[in-house]
Amino acid sequence: MKKTIAFILCFVLVSTGILSYASPESDEAMKVLASIKSRIPDTNGFDRFNSSYDKTENDLVYHFEWSKDSDDSSYEFMSLSVNSENVITSYNHYDSKYEKGVSKPTITRPTSDQILPDVINEFEKINPSLSDSVIISKSDNRESLTSNEYVFNVCRIYNGIPVYNDSGYISYSIESESIRSFNLNYTPALSFPDPGNAISYDDAAQSYFEKLGMKLVYNTDYSKTEKTVYLAYIPRETNKYIDALSSDVIVPLRPSRYGEINGADKEMVSDSLNSSAGGGGFREELSEAELKELEKVGNLISKDEAEKQIRENKLINAGNEYDLARVYLSSSDDEYFYHFSFETNNPEYAYSNVNMNAKTGEIRSIYQSADYDSDEKDEIKADIAREYVETLAPKYYSSDDSKKYRFESQNGNGFDFVRYENDIPYNDDRIYISINPKDEKITSYNIRFSETAFPSPEGIVEKSYATKKFLEYSDYKMYYYPSCSSENMKYCDKALLVYMPDMSKCSEVYANTSEPVRLYEQAQIGDYTDISGHYAEEIINTLSRYGIGFEEDEFRPDEVICQKDYVALLVSVVSRNDGIILGKSMDYTSYYTRAGNLGIVKDGENSPESPVTRENAAVYMVRALGFEEVAKLDGIYVSKFADVTKNIGYISILSGLGVVDGFGGIFNPDKNLTRADAMIMIYKYLSC
Repeated sequence: MKKTIAFILCFVLVSTGILSYASPESDEAMKVLASIKSRIPDTNGFDRFNSSYDKTENDLVYHFEWSKDSDDSSYEFMSLSVNSENVITSYNHYDSKYEKGVSKPTITRPTSDQILPDVINEFEKINPSLSDSVIISKSDNRESLTSNEYVFNVCRIYNGIPVYNDSGYISYSIESESIRSFNLNYTPALSFPDPGNAISYDDAAQSYFEKLGMKLVYNTDYSKTEKTVYLAYIPRETNKYIDALSSDVIVPLRPSRYGEINGADKEMVSDSLNSSAGGGGFREELSEAELKELEKVGNLISKDEAEKQIRENKLINAGNEYDLARVYLSSSDDEYFYHFSFETNNPEYAYSNVNMNAKTGEIRSIYQSADYDSDEKDEIKADIAREYVETLAPKYYSSDDSKKYRFESQNGNGFDFVRYENDIPYNDDRIYISINPKDEKITSYNIRFSETAFPSPEGIVEKSYATKKFLEYSDYKMYYYPSCSSENMKYCDKALLVYMPDMSKCSEVYANTSEPVRLYEQAQIGDYTDISGHYAEEIINTLSRYGIGFEEDEFRPDEVICQKDYVALLVSVVSRNDGIILGKSMDYTSYYTRAGNLGIVKDGENSPESPVTRENAAVYMVRALGFEEVAKLDGIYVSKFADVTKNIGYISILSGLGVVDGFGGIFNPDKNLTRADAMIMIYKYLSC
């Protein structure tokens, strides 16, 4: 009876109110639930159940939830969503009895490759209609040393062609030996064109070069301590593609519910975030006395003079009716900036926030209230924006585009100006201005100008060659792209067959080499060319799958390992439970700092380039494991090696764990440890 009542009361309409039991949707929900029961785990053990649905113009998605508590404080929960095509698009099954937290790092778990067939089989049971319509693959080439869950990518396909953005993830629990959760973005009710008459890759690539192509730009590398500017080729258009059936340029139509904010509103959001940082990072309000002292020492414009200049500027709403509400000074990179806030006290409240360079008097940003009219007149003409920008930034812009900045584009009543160097755009430095069409007053203004060096474009590769390499690196191929048949539709109803690059694989190439720009890419294990037939070959390759090894293509297994590499291995694998790829450009400072804090390397022992003996390797590892106090106990260890007379406890502990051994009762404590033998120690630690 309890379950019956729970079932009757469960159907709740999330978005529009309570769903009555007699409604058509509730009847359909019961049918949907009945149709999926055989595809999901048994639900009879749950004592609570809830249901809801979301209805759109082209889809009806039901959400079901089950849960239960047990006397032993365990908890189990399961939820899923089913769309109008009876596809389960999201699924979550949590059982607290399988939650064991992070365990010791190990390589004894099954690999992702070994688990993958089970994942595919279970997903196909949950979604049998998708058995030939998805591709499930590993999400990472590296195996985890500690995680009890495996994550896989799932991608929808049709006619063997991927459906753009219809993708997601699957999480598989090794403890429960089942799928823990998954989510699949799935666009329903699409019509798909036949790819039988699609153009070839070569024709599509030629069309891309002729009709879309790439452009030369300056971009910024922020991955290093100091930012640097580099030359790159990037796609000229990022929302246009080559039609795979006609070779024409095509633009997918997006549903109106995804409408973008107009230019003015978009910039208001951006400017409100940047107005306090228009001059930089450090921000502190200074007293009147401090301001006056800085005005003298730093050759700054006085606060009063700065305020006077702002109030006299006809483009800024700061006349006599505005009171000065607040002013403060901030500094960044030896530059100082005034931040003024003006406001009115009358019933029709208005405000202006202005950022000014305190040395030059240049206006860096304006953000002020606007009186919008629902019956706005036509869009502001670009000439007005050009005039305003020339007035506010005469050093950088002239209305004939002859100075550093050039007019770029108009979006509604917002206008973009981009900096050019060597006749090449630098998109990080821009001027943006938005204007109220009612009174033609500025609502926001912001200029960004960087003092940085720009490399010469001499010697760069040809655009055609850069385009060819970009298409290769970005895996340029056919996709089905969900689109609307007409504008202002609220859902996609057809798929366009297009050729498009995968921007996640490559979005730009260096102009001087045509190599892909990957500023934050993780280091990769080298393709070792010198370990074939070596006694440690299998172990080295196994550790490679967990992201443990060297970046170079030569492993040099019989070379002596230096202290810095061995210490970095211990800090990462033993202390942090993580892999590490050792490379020539590595900075070892943080590893030595942590090794010092953990007592792995003591004062006076730092010798980064020195070889590590087998004895010292054992001492460092026992310290990393946190067993040093036990290892130092006297009278409890009997060495099994005839040549071990010192640090007996350290070597005995690792010998007992199976991490180190000897040969014929000999350990060779003074022998230098090779790179291969260091990996064997790591492997045996992870296997014990």
